[in-house]
Amino acid sequence: MKNIMAISLITLAAFAFSGNVNAQDFKTVKASDPRISYSGRVLFHNGGNLQDVINIQSGDGVRFGGGLNAGSVSFDWIGVHATFKFTGGYCAVKLSDTGRDYYNVFIDGVLSKVAIARGTDTTVVLAENLSKGPHTLLLQKRTEGEQGMTTLNEFLLARDGEIYSHSNIKRHILFIGNSLTCGYGTESLSGKEDFFASTENCNKAFGCILARYFHADYTLIAHSGRGIVRNWGDPKKISVGNMRDKMFNIFDEPEHAKIAANMFANGTKNSFSKGDLGDVSDNKYDYASDPHKPDVAVINLGTNDFGTEPYPDKKDFIDAYHEIVDAVRKMYGNIPIICIAPRVQGPCFDYIAELVEHSSNNLHLAAIFQDYCNNTTDLGASEHPNYEGQKKMAMLICPYISTVTGWATGGAFR
Repeated sequence: MKNIMAISLITLAAFAFSGNVNAQDFKTVKASDPRISYSGRVLFHNGGNLQDVINIQSGDGVRFGGGLNAGSVSFDWIGVHATFKFTGGYCAVKLSDTGRDYYNVFIDGVLSKVAIARGTDTTVVLAENLSKGPHTLLLQKRTEGEQGMTTLNEFLLARDGEIYSHSNIKRHILFIGNSLTCGYGTESLSGKEDFFASTENCNKAFGCILARYFHADYTLIAHSGRGIVRNWGDPKKISVGNMRDKMFNIFDEPEHAKIAANMFANGTKNSFSKGDLGDVSDNKYDYASDPHKPDVAVINLGTNDFGTEPYPDKKDFIDAYHEIVDAVRKMYGNIPIICIAPRVQGPCFDYIAELVEHSSNNLHLAAIFQDYCNNTTDLGASEHPNYEGQKKMAMLICPYISTVTGWATGGAFR
């Protein structure tokens, strides 16, 4: 059965229609249609027969595969978003997800609902009972890669509906970070609460707040608990799967790359994968194919490296940080890079400050100090900043972006 699910912003209640969705009742548009703009790392499937794909067992027991078609788009990084205009008053998306992901659905710039992506060949209603339009739709993945990989197959419109391009934002910011960039716990009610995927919302984290402030688009390369060289709680000084490693990936989670490689194994030409199936399986991102060259990059890492002991050695930390900076340079040229020294104990601030001081490579130091937010009312899950705390963080970083880019201040932190 193909479930139709949506969660209203107010009640967060999912509902499903019994029976099958009849595609003949709608106009269908492939998810890879060039009129649909994607920001973030995505993999387009532009050919091959996916009906014969072997099902793959994902970690949570969901069978994933089958029912996929050429024209699908797969991704798992938090913050990936699709934008387009549509007419006809109705829009839904047919998708599959290896886990359970949460999505923000914006209609004409206003949050309309929070939708859940799960299961195979699920049809999620994004907008209905609207005027004929046109309306602008933005579909944003608000949860991290570990929650699941989503494959968008096609969008469904009213029979008299149509899709149009909507890409009028010229500025672009690249954010490389951890749970602070992901918006871990931004919608939690207390710093004592445990983490739930439903309360993670990257749209309420400092990166997306700053993008709105400066009227910029954005890409998030972020994963909670990851450090530059050492991940949170690791008994070793150098961790496997740190952000130095992850930032080169098509997919946040390596197993999703293997799933995608199997999905797209039959004669596929894949965008953003160097055109080689082995690169998809190896999870190598093709930066030359990236349509979004950022104007500025913001690196907010180090909290997890120094949040617990043992701390990484100074040389290992600085060398790994240099690798991230050098990679950004190789990808996007000599754009300004803002290196944020996070609010954390230990020598992290001194190491980052020293790195910036001894570099002539358009690096800039920013800092988050201990008392920037209230440690009671401004905290969400596991003592991460909630929306109020994230807005204050954005206020601190804002002048640095304005200074290095020349973008005027005066917007709203929302």
